[in-house]
Amino acid sequence: MRRIYTLLFTLSVAFVLTGCGPDPSAQLEQDSAAIIRQAIVLKLNEEIANNYGNQSFLLAPGKLLLVSPGVNQAVNLAGQETFKPLEIISAARRYGATKVICNPVGLSSSRIRKKKNNDYPYQVKLTISVDVTYEMYENFSGVPVHAVTPPDWAAWSSEKKTEFIQELYSKLAPAEFDYQKIAEESSGNSEVIRDNWSFDAVWNQSRGHWELEGDQKLEVDAPAPTWPSARESAAALRRHFESENLVAYQGTYFSADDVELAKKLDAGLVYVNGKWMDPKIIAAAQGFSAALSAWNTNHNFSDLEKMLRELRRLADSELYATAAQLSIDGLLHSIEWMEKNENKKSLERLAGYMRENASLSAITPEKILARIETAQKNVDEKIRVRYQATLRKVLAETTELQERCRELDALLQKFSPALLLDRDKEELNLFRPYFPLNSSLKTYLVYLAILKGNREVIREFWKSVGPQFSGLYQTCSKCNGQGEQVCRMCNGTGVCPQCRGTGRRTIKNPDGSYSTVSCSRRCPFCPRSPVCSSCRGLGIVFTRARVQQSVAAFYERMMTNLHNEIQFRDEVISRIKEKIASGEGPDPGSTEKQSLTKLLSR
Repeated sequence: MRRIYTLLFTLSVAFVLTGCGPDPSAQLEQDSAAIIRQAIVLKLNEEIANNYGNQSFLLAPGKLLLVSPGVNQAVNLAGQETFKPLEIISAARRYGATKVICNPVGLSSSRIRKKKNNDYPYQVKLTISVDVTYEMYENFSGVPVHAVTPPDWAAWSSEKKTEFIQELYSKLAPAEFDYQKIAEESSGNSEVIRDNWSFDAVWNQSRGHWELEGDQKLEVDAPAPTWPSARESAAALRRHFESENLVAYQGTYFSADDVELAKKLDAGLVYVNGKWMDPKIIAAAQGFSAALSAWNTNHNFSDLEKMLRELRRLADSELYATAAQLSIDGLLHSIEWMEKNENKKSLERLAGYMRENASLSAITPEKILARIETAQKNVDEKIRVRYQATLRKVLAETTELQERCRELDALLQKFSPALLLDRDKEELNLFRPYFPLNSSLKTYLVYLAILKGNREVIREFWKSVGPQFSGLYQTCSKCNGQGEQVCRMCNGTGVCPQCRGTGRRTIKNPDGSYSTVSCSRRCPFCPRSPVCSSCRGLGIVFTRARVQQSVAAFYERMMTNLHNEIQFRDEVISRIKEKIASGEGPDPGSTEKQSLTKLLSR
């Protein structure tokens, strides 16, 4: 015992004991081991009393196991107590357990005192130093049983779900298997406390040894566990689960039906519409559906590429036939849309895609190509018929316009700048039918009106052609660009400055007296017409020399453009006649169509 314990005895008085029997002072060191064991028994019994309701087992001298009654709990793989359909759940009994281990490290005593008791004549105060280790097992799980929630779990009532969990609890292994697992495993959560226990020890005169004072228990109030060996325990555990019709799968236990479900879930399969499917197939189906919808809506060829790519991924699945038929329907729908919108380029591009994917027989490329060919012919025929009708109409209109251009040509030559406008309204009315034909005609008339001084013609067209004459006129200085003269006497108010509009004014007689006479109230100094006499109300004054230099050049340019337009119309009409005579219409991208578009825009 000297190797294990450090015994510190302080004996201040030497006792000389008479009579027979051992010497108490010498016997104290020999009895110290028994006293320490007795103190540990007291400590462990105290732990048992403080943990009333827990199961207690004496694993070894000085080593006690305390286990809570346990609580049944079912959780999913994420540790949650709420479940979804087809989810693996684990049911187990959860325990809180503690191992209490007492390791004495020293003992000290006071001096031995004599007592007035013949049976216990001597007493000593002992202090025992002990390291008490507490290994704590929080939420320790017993042997679990697994199950898989059914596909229609979400539709179950709460009572039915509870019955499902309770039945799973009934299959759990007996508690002794769980306790044995706790006893054999070490805890990662432990705490060591250095404790000093104080006891009074007395000398038992009749037995000749030291013992703790009082009626002390000599045994721990906890039985030693009677668990079988590990092999026997595993066999018993296996027999229990077999009696519950459970099957071992990956180190856990399931019902036979649940094992098949667990294998499918472990393989990554997904239960959809009553069937187990590979998630890759589901992803391909979702990608195919999105691409098909986008292709049917936007007719974008990138969506078509994705749709055919996802269709290939579905080749080995039962969805392949349905997806292939949806692809055919989508392609035919798009061809119909392209035909309706006369999109020949898209039809040609789609035909190329079908030739490239000829090996994808499920979409019957030959059938799609035949439909594309029919659509192309229909588009060509629709374009040909429409252009023939349009060109015939344009031919008739252009023939009439050509005649009017010739009439206008003759009229312009009649009223050349040399002749000017001798009369106002009559010549102007002759030009009005030709205004839509040639917008520059308005500008030409304004030129003539400027040279003639015809203010009415200028006013009529000035707003539409005025910006073309920048540099040919300047602001009228007399009216400051206002087009009206302001009376300097009345400042344009029109009120007589002498009577101030009262109708009466005072005059001085020859004899020096004053008389009051009537007045017209109107200003006698105002001009009869407020229109500026210099610019005649225009607000601008033309530089006639510049106008004369420009009008001849403008006339020549306008006549040249007119003749060029007539010649252009004649050429276009000639080509149109040739096409119509041959029974053909111009191709949408041809020069004839461009010429026709340009002609119609004039």
